[in-house]
Amino acid sequence: MNNRTLKIIILAMLTFALNQKAAFAIDKSYSASYFRNPFEPQLPKRKKVIVPSTEATKKAIETKKAAHKKATEVKQTTVKPMPVEAVPLEPPRMVISGLVWNSDRPQAIVNNKVIDVGDTIETIQVVAIRKEGIDIDFQGKTITIAP
Repeated sequence: MNNRTLKIIILAMLTFALNQKAAFAIDKSYSASYFRNPFEPQLPKRKKVIVPSTEATKKAIETKKAAHKKATEVKQTTVKPMPVEAVPLEPPRMVISGLVWNSDRPQAIVNNKVIDVGDTIETIQVVAIRKEGIDIDFQGKTITIAP
C-alpha cells in the first residue's frame, strides 16, 4: 500500500467514527411526551344515551320512584318501656378463713385466696380489711363481711 491509500483509509475511518459518534449522541434534555398524563382517566368516557320520552316511560319512571320512596320510608313506632322491678342483689358468698389487719399490708384469706386491699372478688372490690372483717364495695354501698 502506498502512502496515499493509507491516508484515504485513515480519513475514511475518522469520518465514519465521527458520523457514528454524532448518530449515537445522547440527548440530555428531558421530555415526558412519551408518558401518559396521570390525571386523565384511562377509561373511555361514557356516552349519554338519549331515550325518546314517551308517556309509557314517564309513567314507568314515576312508578319506580314511588316504589323506591315507599321502600325507603321509615315508619315511626313508639315503644313503651317495660317497668323494671328493682331486685336487690346479694353479694356473692364469701368465706373468710383468716385476717391480718395490724400490719402495713393488711390481708385476708377469702374463698381460699389471699386478698389485699384494692383487689376484686368476683367483680366486687375490697375497700378495707379490719379486725371486724372486710369491707367491700357492692352496688355503690360499703358492706362489712364478718368472718
